[in-house]
Amino acid sequence: MRLLLLTLLASGCGQGLGGADLGTDLAVPDLTIPDLAQPDLRPSPPDLLLPDCVDNDGGVAQCPMVTGTIKKQFVVNSLQVPQQRADYAYDLNGDGKPDNQFGNIIGALAAQNIDSQTPVDSAIAGGTDVILIDEISGDATFTTDACAASSVYPGINHGSPKFDGTDVFAIDPSKQPAGLFRGSIFVSGFDSAPPPQTAGAPVKLLVRLPLFGSLSPLEMTLTGAHLKYKLTGNNLMQGQINGAVRKAEVDHSLIPQMAANFDALAQTGTSQGTQLLAIFDTGGDPSAACGATCQNLDGSCAASGDHMISDCEVATNAIIKNVLAPDVQMCTAGRYAPSAANSVKDSLSIGLAFTAVPATF
Repeated sequence: MRLLLLTLLASGCGQGLGGADLGTDLAVPDLTIPDLAQPDLRPSPPDLLLPDCVDNDGGVAQCPMVTGTIKKQFVVNSLQVPQQRADYAYDLNGDGKPDNQFGNIIGALAAQNIDSQTPVDSAIAGGTDVILIDEISGDATFTTDACAASSVYPGINHGSPKFDGTDVFAIDPSKQPAGLFRGSIFVSGFDSAPPPQTAGAPVKLLVRLPLFGSLSPLEMTLTGAHLKYKLTGNNLMQGQINGAVRKAEVDHSLIPQMAANFDALAQTGTSQGTQLLAIFDTGGDPSAACGATCQNLDGSCAASGDHMISDCEVATNAIIKNVLAPDVQMCTAGRYAPSAANSVKDSLSIGLAFTAVPATF
């Protein structure tokens, strides 16, 4: 199990949490998975012809200078993946609807007895997934600050951390740059700002999730990222991170990574591996190039019953292809411009929850 890396770029400052109850945001409702439109799973999706989703003003969103120097440090002691769309959701494009399509993906896998949470729990508890967070403010009580800052760093592996405040961690210098969020503190809650739907420049972050045991973690770059958390009286940090993955990255990076992990598990000969072969080793949907089977991104044709799981078999699988559909519009013609109209959905929304406890690094 490897490190979950959050690389956060850009910043902003604006309104605070407004007294909202963060605990309500993190509530987990039922596991209903809505039926979504089928995604475009062609080997060369048209959005690859567009430039990457970049700043629409050529610069970084401005914020009053953070003048505070009082710092608190934390280490993430739990990381929760969503089980359905409503879990840890946040409105990324300003349409008034909370977004977290990633929950539908995890929920669909869970329905096939593919557990995504346990490997993450093991990585955190074992110290092979170390995420460090600091908060900087001019308020020694960390209760109110018009413009505070919070950074998230990848940490070097730490064997069996105690999570009791005595652990001393180290930032992993090979996993730079570390990122910075700016925002306000209100009633002990930090909320990065401006929100993604109004920011002139997107916050971007690289997320690495050890979802499949000791196999390679999934890597994805979030665009329009948002960070919020709240500190309780005993210095427990509770929060969530949200953002969206561009469709091109879903098709050309996320799906192949999922397929590679499923295939590696399938070769283990375990009951889970046998189940994965039964689900995905079907040859996929018919294609013009391959006839009765699907065509992989490298141009090869999948084969049914060959004891291998390829990317197009995962992409066209009836169980999960609907939940891989983009659900939010974050860009227009390659420019960062979240749209409430959602006329051209180009990204898949993701939300993760976490708790963190005091630490030193």
